[in-house]
Amino acid sequence: MHIYKTFHSTIKDFLNTEVKKRGAKFISVNASYKEPKHLCQYHGQNLFKGLITITNKIGEIRMQFHVVTDDHEHFWPSLLAFLNTLKAYGRHDLELVFTDNVHADRHFYLDTFPSLLEAQGRLDIKVTDGTMPNENDINKENTCTVDDTQIRVLSSKGAINEFITALEENIQGKPPEDQVIRLDAEWNVLTASHGMGMQTGKLALLILAYKDSDRRHMAALLRLHKLSSLPDRLLCFLVGGTKFSWEPCWWGNLKTRA
Repeated sequence: MHIYKTFHSTIKDFLNTEVKKRGAKFISVNASYKEPKHLCQYHGQNLFKGLITITNKIGEIRMQFHVVTDDHEHFWPSLLAFLNTLKAYGRHDLELVFTDNVHADRHFYLDTFPSLLEAQGRLDIKVTDGTMPNENDINKENTCTVDDTQIRVLSSKGAINEFITALEENIQGKPPEDQVIRLDAEWNVLTASHGMGMQTGKLALLILAYKDSDRRHMAALLRLHKLSSLPDRLLCFLVGGTKFSWEPCWWGNLKTRA
């Protein structure tokens, strides 16, 4: 921060240029009403109604501006400058906009960004004629490759015990270096009105990740929130000799549940 303050006058233009180079093929639009309410007042009166923040797909802020109302008319000058910047720096055309009010924002963004309207048209055609995109046209980076056959959700003690028995046999049949199960857990946290955590609840969800006999990545979601105690086979399995890799924060809650 000291360096920034000291050299801001000489590096400001460079920093502004670097920000403009960041991609924005997908953007998220968010409105904050707390910032202008608490920080932008003059003689006790709010100068603005909201702060609009636009980020790209990796969370980098691409644009911020204040508005005095929720009317889209106040968005237009900033979005037009943003569109001109994308063209000037040869960035990808905008293809997707995330907003928390699609019904009210849809037509405005489609009218503002021609490339967004074209992208919507391509999607509409695929929905109308029932065709699926060709594999060569799919952007692998943005495509979900998780197969639902690789995920199991178990809730009853009987189902969990049966699964653990089969899993243990599968793990024991592997070479020592492959006898690894990754573990994570989730539990409820009770918070006060100001958001501070006040009390931690019992273990609600236990997640086991492993490789099956075909070396596929598998995951089991064990729903424990309705159980008064851990299933016997699961408890024995967790405290046995199998090699694990886990985050230690779950252990206290596991003992509480057990």
